[in-house]
Amino acid sequence: PSHYDIQVKTVRASNSYVFMHKSKFPLESWRWLALVRLVPSIEVYLLPSLLWKSDNRPSCLKDRDYINLKSKPEWGLDIRSRTWDELQLFSFEQQIPRFHKLTVAS
Repeated sequence: PSHYDIQVKTVRASNSYVFMHKSKFPLESWRWLALVRLVPSIEVYLLPSLLWKSDNRPSCLKDRDYINLKSKPEWGLDIRSRTWDELQLFSFEQQIPRFHKLTVAS
């Protein structure tokens, strides 16, 4: 890819839910989510959008279509205390070497 789109979401509480409308966050190899945790300290997680399609995706990743309801279809992260352990693989420190390999290979 010639560029990467990174959508940024922030959370303050340990128990939170963030989402991206499917129409604005289609799952593509060049689209990523940066999740910024502000409390108790600042932590950044980088999640490739294709993770939502993966059979091995973390349990906190949600696919909600809301058929026949008012809400628009969305990709979500249901964040609980145990979720942060699940997301460590996607911490900024873990992802940057992988991200760098992707950009060099392109």
